[in-house]
Amino acid sequence: MSNNVIRKLTNNSQIHEYAIDVNTFQKQLDYLKKRGVRFISMQQMLEMVKKGRPLKHQYAVLTFDDFDQTVHDNGLPILKAYKIPCTVFTVTGITGSYHSGTKLVSWSQIKHMANNRLITVGLHTNNLHYLLHNQSAVITADKYNEFKQDYRESQKLMVHYLGKEAAFFAYPYGSETLRVQRYLDNRNVTTFSLNIGLINEQTDITHSLPRTMIDKRTWHNVVVPWVK
Repeated sequence: MSNNVIRKLTNNSQIHEYAIDVNTFQKQLDYLKKRGVRFISMQQMLEMVKKGRPLKHQYAVLTFDDFDQTVHDNGLPILKAYKIPCTVFTVTGITGSYHSGTKLVSWSQIKHMANNRLITVGLHTNNLHYLLHNQSAVITADKYNEFKQDYRESQKLMVHYLGKEAAFFAYPYGSETLRVQRYLDNRNVTTFSLNIGLINEQTDITHSLPRTMIDKRTWHNVVVPWVK
């Protein structure tokens, strides 16, 4: 079923605001490739930043939050065909279930895909991906101890199913606090917000790194000017 059909059948705001159809996704990849943008993995990006040398090219790192079934069924086959790496941030406690009307990928599927060198699996919490008092539960002051337990549980699941802990964490709704950031940085976990910005050789990786959430507006107002 195409995204256009799904949009007509659901009032899920995330699908209406953030989803793009397969043809648009493929055209965007072609647009970037034809203009010399190089797609690299999360680990390659970190290694380049740590070296601190001026970047000679334009690079893009692709990420997907929540890791729902549409990414698995529609997005990953295209990336594999193009041999483009990506990172998927999974909500470890609710894999295989429905979240906000969207079916999430199961652990068996994640385990199968993690064997592909193009795919990196990161964390998007275990069971704290929700809003509380109109803000992310992760940054709610009285949830700090619960967050630490949630993080430990998510890493236990990563080890159980994939054999190793995750090195990357995406903040739900892009929100963080200094205390949470310090906790994750002390565990050598690289974090990501939803603040629009660029990563370069001077970026401080002890802070959360910026990302651009691609929709029609940011594609035309942020990505296209950056490529030009």
